Amino acid sequence: MLFFVPRKSLDTARWNAFVASSPQNIMYGYAWYLDIVCPRWEAVVQTDESGRWQAVFAVPLRQKYGFWVVHQPLFCQFLPVFSLPHLDLPPPFDAFWKAIKNRFWYVSILNVPHWPGAEKTDFAPIRSNLVLQLGGSYAQIRGKYSADRERNLAKAQKSNWQIDESQDLEPLIGMFKANHAHLMQNGVSEKAYGILRRLYAEANAQNLALLCYAKSGGKTEAGALFWVSDQRIIYIFNAATKHGRAANARTLIIDKVLQQKAGQNLLFDFESPEKSSVADFYRSFGATPEAHVALRYNKFPVLERVFRFLNPRKTKPNASGI
Repeated sequence: MLFFVPRKSLDTARWNAFVASSPQNIMYGYAWYLDIVCPRWEAVVQTDESGRWQAVFAVPLRQKYGFWVVHQPLFCQFLPVFSLPHLDLPPPFDAFWKAIKNRFWYVSILNVPHWPGAEKTDFAPIRSNLVLQLGGSYAQIRGKYSADRERNLAKAQKSNWQIDESQDLEPLIGMFKANHAHLMQNGVSEKAYGILRRLYAEANAQNLALLCYAKSGGKTEAGALFWVSDQRIIYIFNAATKHGRAANARTLIIDKVLQQKAGQNLLFDFESPEKSSVADFYRSFGATPEAHVALRYNKFPVLERVFRFLNPRKTKPNASGI
């Protein structure tokens, strides 16, 4: 049985405990994370005959054209179905997708892990996160680096970079604004930075954040923010100056984290890059694809679609691609 639970009616402790114990446990699914990145969200809950939760899914929403529509939020690459620990695989997403389409008229985009049969439903081209298993030794992990990555790492190690951990996010945001924001296709709103600040404050308070900077001559030239949980390290946000990029500072930061976490049953998640050059950079560490599906759906009447096309509303720039 599937039913929707509004956020205000959801037992937060029960939800978080279910997500934490599920094989699909990821930071994106916790109530505190969703509350920060989503103006509103609802839960789809699957139960057995006794009412026990078997699986749950969070539906992220935002307001558009006066309607609440399904939309993947910033800093939340995908959302899985969370299931009971004894279930080797989550229930197929088909039933959840059908319930979502019955409840909402418009799905702008919803990223979910690929499931068998996804090709038979509404979907956009399959996307991939690039991930790296860290269960082996550091030597085994580094053995997967490309020859070019090895050369660049060697150059970085000879450049006398100082890599420090920090709890001050502002230098990273400042570096991003100065060196990367203007390259984003739709720009970057101040709201996006505000969301990141709130996420970092909460994650840091729970010891789930790792923030590193690379310095040269006392000047900060690169930085990276990671979410670190029981199953996955997420490379969530990064920036570098021109010098930092040229001197491979981020390569050194990533390598240091991989060295620290080697031998642990963790997945290092580079997230989905939009540029092929960035994807190539991630693959050079030995990362491999993790398939996802970008779902879309629209059941607005044809005349309604025409009206909206002829009368577009202005929207604020977002931070897609961060």
